[in-house]
Amino acid sequence: MKGSREIALEILNYFDKNGYIPSKKVEIALSTLSFEARKFTVNLYLGTLRKRVLIDHILKEYLKKPDKLPVAVRNVLRLGVFQLYFLNAVPEYAAIKESVELVGVRTFRNLVNAVLRKITKERVDLSGLPLWLRYSHPQWLVNYIEKLPYMRDIRPVLEYNQAPPMETYVVDPQMLTELEERGFIFAGSDFSDAVLLVERGIGAPKLHRIDEMEYILKGMKEKMVKKAGSALSLLNERPWLFSTLKRESFSNSKEQLLREIMEIDTKDFFLLLETYSLEETHDLVLELAENGYEYVNFDSTLGKDLRGTEQDYGVYYFPPDAPKPCFITYLKKR
Repeated sequence: MKGSREIALEILNYFDKNGYIPSKKVEIALSTLSFEARKFTVNLYLGTLRKRVLIDHILKEYLKKPDKLPVAVRNVLRLGVFQLYFLNAVPEYAAIKESVELVGVRTFRNLVNAVLRKITKERVDLSGLPLWLRYSHPQWLVNYIEKLPYMRDIRPVLEYNQAPPMETYVVDPQMLTELEERGFIFAGSDFSDAVLLVERGIGAPKLHRIDEMEYILKGMKEKMVKKAGSALSLLNERPWLFSTLKRESFSNSKEQLLREIMEIDTKDFFLLLETYSLEETHDLVLELAENGYEYVNFDSTLGKDLRGTEQDYGVYYFPPDAPKPCFITYLKKR
């Protein structure tokens, strides 16, 4: 049976060769593991993807031509660095030993061993790095976000992007009590009657996971339409986007969103976009206005404790003043 590190490595190798994560194959591979091993595996491959920009910067100091290395060797090194820097529960000797054992060719085993040992002795002071490296984002993306006219403070957004997503549920009081008796720990949301899962207990109850912003909007009397666009708001859930998202993604996505929205039959509706790029929000609404839609003002709190950045075409929401980054506009067809 394959172990956690071997499965995590296979997932990373597949991503580098194919450009996406095969969710079905991942589910099958994870199903062979115990609950704790499954958690560790997910943390390994998603964490390594989240920190990839920073990890590659660290590795660059120890590798003459990293791009010339086989994909599998590079990913073994990435997994090793992730464990050394971000998994305190894994001893350094274990991170190095287990990484070396993932490599089949002796020459590369020696390389992995030497590089990881050097890295343990020469730790980089992360606090002294520029924002894009400290928060492990592509430099172009941090530069882009910093220049957005409606972005007040970039750091909470970068921190949100790097944090594993919280699981949010709607659970009735009786079920909540039963789950807490089984060791589940929940925290109340600041924005709705939903609860956030802090720690899993015994068993696998069927719970309805929600997108809290969508849940709040569905509580309004008006119709709601949700679109992902470039999924800029979903970097924490889909950390492979740190590698696949491109500057042109925003313009390309705007054109697709425009086509999809023009096909909606409803005359007036809330539009929830899981992105906050200028192209997919401001530019999109302007083009919709040229095609028979108008923006209608609405209460940006949505009847809750939400705080958004209001513009004359919609409202931007960012943590910690909302559950996640997103853009909401209310459109009416003329």
